[in-house]
Amino acid sequence: MRKDNSMKNVVNEIEEQDNDALNESFNLKMDLSDNYKGKDPENEEMQVRTDKQILQTIRNIKSQNNSKGEIICVDDLKDFCLANQFASNNNKEVFVCDALYGNSLETPICLVFSSKTCMKNLNYTLSMPNPTLAVDGTFKVNSLGYPLLCLTTLDANHQIFPVAMAPASSESEKTISFLLNSVLKTYNKIYKKDVNITYFMSDCGSHIFNAVKNTLGPLKGGHLSCFFHIKENQRKKTWLNTKLIKMIEIQF
Repeated sequence: MRKDNSMKNVVNEIEEQDNDALNESFNLKMDLSDNYKGKDPENEEMQVRTDKQILQTIRNIKSQNNSKGEIICVDDLKDFCLANQFASNNNKEVFVCDALYGNSLETPICLVFSSKTCMKNLNYTLSMPNPTLAVDGTFKVNSLGYPLLCLTTLDANHQIFPVAMAPASSESEKTISFLLNSVLKTYNKIYKKDVNITYFMSDCGSHIFNAVKNTLGPLKGGHLSCFFHIKENQRKKTWLNTKLIKMIEIQF
């Protein structure tokens, strides 16, 4: 019985600590939402606050929580991109090609990263017969739930090499087009020539088709379907058909 009581005490203590942490986080979020809405927590009157006042409030909360290195607002993101953007006179291996500062709703957010090694991979591929690019989005790689758009290239042995990566608020025609345009401009700055490919490969999403067509124009070889996605789609359909057949057999 003593052991049970001591365990209950420990559990209760942990729950109290968790509740305190949740309340503190909730109060911080309420402070932010009140300031964004123009509501003064001290008096219940609605006030119109300027963008500068809202930004200053965010900076104050940021400094109070010792989060100076974190990107909390658009200004932080712009400062980060400016400090890490590509420039021919610096020695940074990884750099920002370009950034799209949106509100994640009407206008998406997209931050395109690449490196000198990635650009060398692209340049090598373009020197080979039938150069190919491919794009795909991967999920569950960050706390925001944003997809990571990956632009890659393939060699003659079907080995895949990264060209650029872009965390974005959505995988859409706008973000794919922005990713492609950013890479084309950066490659042109480095090698003083345009990107001309024969094939482009994807999972056959209509948004990717449209983005490639509008950015790269008509391709000599055309748009290829990714074998992995074809195989997975076929596997799912086969599994579903098998499941339905078994259910019918059980019924009848």
